[in-house]
Amino acid sequence: MDCDQALSEAEFGQKLQVASYVNSKVLQSVTKAKANGNLVDDRLEGGLRWILGRIEGDYDALGVRVANDRATTKKEAAAAWQAQKERVWAYKEERERSAMLSEDSAANQAAFAPPKPVVKQSSDVPMCSTCESQPAVTKCVASKWMPVCSDCADALKKK
Repeated sequence: MDCDQALSEAEFGQKLQVASYVNSKVLQSVTKAKANGNLVDDRLEGGLRWILGRIEGDYDALGVRVANDRATTKKEAAAAWQAQKERVWAYKEERERSAMLSEDSAANQAAFAPPKPVVKQSSDVPMCSTCESQPAVTKCVASKWMPVCSDCADALKKK
């Protein structure tokens, strides 16, 4: 060991928890080239050869696994991108719709509003004196006597 903080093979393997893996190998090495006569420790090359040999031995299986992982990642990224695109589109659509409604005059909004369902007239409930299609719920603010529905009451209050 050339460093004070250097771990032994057993301690290093225990810290990395490599004992649970079949494809693992821990080699002791010297980190400083000066401690080894200005040469790189041969055990580093041996470890590198070992790991490259393991990769070469399982190259076909690893290639299939990597291809599957890449395809899965690509699908997930495409789905996330599409979801974000839809969220942005919905946000822009809502913002544009609210801007159009705020700029529209009340007359235009009333002209293009969906038709209100006609309520069956009951003999004991007076109908709105303005639209004559909804039952009256209150008296007109301006005249104090005309029966009006809630929609017409709101429209008359705004005038």
